[in-house]
Amino acid sequence: PTHPRCRNLYDRQINVTRNQDRHVKSEKCRNAHVSCQFWAELGECSRNPRYMLDNCYLACNFRVCKIKK
Repeated sequence: PTHPRCRNLYDRQINVTRNQDRHVKSEKCRNAHVSCQFWAELGECSRNPRYMLDNCYLACNFRVCKIKK
């Protein structure tokens, strides 16, 4: 956007989106079940990736769990 008012609104929307992404990533960076680490060691991250991604994100190391600021 080239108009100053539009540019300001655009910049604010980008910042909101980045903050939402940051929030989602930090929530995913956890194990929702006490057995996640055990299951990961048994190979469930590759055998059952859909469940493990949603529930055992940290144990499977799907991504680095640090939020860049």
